Amino acid sequence: MLQHEFEQLTGINVDADVYNQFIDPLYMATDMDKQPFCEDFKKHDLLNSSVAHEVNERYYEAQKSINQMKKERSGIVDFLLQLAEDNFPGIALEKKAVEMVGHKEVIRRKLESNLRLTGYDNEFILSSLCK
Repeated sequence: MLQHEFEQLTGINVDADVYNQFIDPLYMATDMDKQPFCEDFKKHDLLNSSVAHEVNERYYEAQKSINQMKKERSGIVDFLLQLAEDNFPGIALEKKAVEMVGHKEVIRRKLESNLRLTGYDNEFILSSLCK
């Protein structure tokens, strides 16, 4: 939902910062469609609700943690692939990387880093192309 849609459905005008930092994350944390969300937002005066603001803060903190974990996971995958390259055959290391991000992503990273493709990689590519 866009800010102007929110404002139109609720009749509440808000600053872009309030919308981007509070309303949109709150909306994205629900499974609600925009119409019922806006009706409930007005009904419960969520703009002034300390509960809604606390939920939003927790959501923001959780998102930051998730983003940090994704960044760390990505670094671990790159580390595993480089370690596997340096310690040929690093099959167990590559399999762990595949478990973490999927074989397609592992092959993409290998190609970007000019790492060697294994027979297992070649089989995956061929099976993907021949579907």
